[in-house]
Amino acid sequence: MVKFLIDTNVFIQAKNLHYQFCFCEKFWNLILDLHERSILYSVKSVLHELTNNSKDELANWVKNNIPESFWLNHDEAASKYTEVINWAHSQKFKKQAISDFADYHTADAWLVSYAAKFHYSIISQEKSNPYARKKIYLADVAKEFNVPYFTIYEFLTKYTKPDFCYK
Repeated sequence: MVKFLIDTNVFIQAKNLHYQFCFCEKFWNLILDLHERSILYSVKSVLHELTNNSKDELANWVKNNIPESFWLNHDEAASKYTEVINWAHSQKFKKQAISDFADYHTADAWLVSYAAKFHYSIISQEKSNPYARKKIYLADVAKEFNVPYFTIYEFLTKYTKPDFCYK
């Protein structure tokens, strides 16, 4: 069975744009259902990004609805994380891009590390930009480490029915 890690930006964009709580409850129920089926997870650094210093509707929903088992301990992928960070240093990225990417509380490097080590796929809204030097893009790092990568729309098209139920 394919397992997925979901990125912070999927939650934020869903809440702010197409899947707002007030009219698309099924999207949010899908997240919970996929976790109950042992398909969808994320890493604790995503939890940190969603809830640290935030008391908005999304942070409250995350705290009140997502079980602790959803948030995987990214430290379990520390050896792969070192490899991912070393790769970033070996590329032609600006120092600030590497510093931002390597920040312990930033999710992107941890998502790729955990996914690569434990054979997960990633769901994110970030697009590839392989020629960027001022920012390290999650899609490009995932590709470098052979981690399957989906936008939320690609994921929904492939794995769910139109009513947000798992196929």
